[in-house]
Amino acid sequence: MDTQRTARLKLQPTPEQATLLDSTMSAYCDALNYLSSIAHASGNCSNYVRLHKAAYYDVRERFGLPSQMTISAERQVASMYASMRSNGNGKAQATFNLKGGILLQGGERGRDFSLIITKNLVSISTIGGRQKVAFVCGEQQRQYFNRAIGSATLCKRKGTFYLHVVFKTDCDVTSPNNARAVIGVDVGMNYLAVASGPDGRAIFTGGGSVKQRKHHYRRVRAGMQSKGTKSAKRALKHLSGREARFMQDVNHVVSKRVVEFASRYDTPVIVLEDLTGIRDSAKHRKSQRADFHSWAFYQLQNFIAYKAATLGIPVVQVDPRNTSKACSVCGALGVRAKHNFTCACGYQNHADYNASRNIALRFVVQRQVQLDADEAQSTASEVSTL
Repeated sequence: MDTQRTARLKLQPTPEQATLLDSTMSAYCDALNYLSSIAHASGNCSNYVRLHKAAYYDVRERFGLPSQMTISAERQVASMYASMRSNGNGKAQATFNLKGGILLQGGERGRDFSLIITKNLVSISTIGGRQKVAFVCGEQQRQYFNRAIGSATLCKRKGTFYLHVVFKTDCDVTSPNNARAVIGVDVGMNYLAVASGPDGRAIFTGGGSVKQRKHHYRRVRAGMQSKGTKSAKRALKHLSGREARFMQDVNHVVSKRVVEFASRYDTPVIVLEDLTGIRDSAKHRKSQRADFHSWAFYQLQNFIAYKAATLGIPVVQVDPRNTSKACSVCGALGVRAKHNFTCACGYQNHADYNASRNIALRFVVQRQVQLDADEAQSTASEVSTL
């Protein structure tokens, strides 16, 4: 299984190179929005091949992008429309800006960029030709340089260019079907993560202090935005990104704790809820909506997945429906009152612990059903052969 780690390289371009990078990023963003208009006019086309045939030469001529960069833009637009369709937003037109940076393809051939590690240079394709730009980074990033290079994102933050490079490595991950210990993990806001093992052991990571910090950031932002003065805008700019960095650090700590808990068992598998589209389907009280829609659930699950992969632990996802409402003993729907769960069968326990057990049990049932189906198919094949 391929695992990915991202290293952020700080670029140090000359003034001429900085101008070229700015022009390339602007042209790429314009190309994305132009391709998006074509895809939208074609019924929100998410087929890369169709988009490529319809717009490739036109985009090359209009925006002067290199060949591979044009193809990357086409793939990015097609992928965006496919994602919007899967999230139930298939009729809107996608728009792009420079905040997310531009996508560059690397690999062995270094199509859009390549690293010259011995000289601390990165060769980047621009609308003005290939440019060798100096970069600096820490030892934490350099430890990934011996891995295979994937894609990268070129972005600009507060006047400084950064290249976020994805490094790939192959990890020997055990098959989930061979796992002996199923670890269910319930993620949330009151408790960031509750992980339970088959022997009844569990870990609880509270989120009260995190929620208070996020509320503090929200109050500060609201106060500054209401003033609207120049000094308030400067303070808002200084504040930007601080909450995201704080939440990223919290998720790193929580994910590490969950994976360490799972590694105590023999041949474990970590089971998470599939939270795709959860922001649109979940219902919350008005006072909870801001917290829920700003919470980094997806990031936490990603951190758990890649940290587990480095230890050879598989991570799977299951349907989240009723995992917090059903009883993990009898399966009937019970009553959840904040942290307490009670069922008519007499079972009582912590609500998030009960949810984590339901998540684990759901995988056990799915695995058994799949194994039975595979065995039946194998038996049928042998009978037909005879």
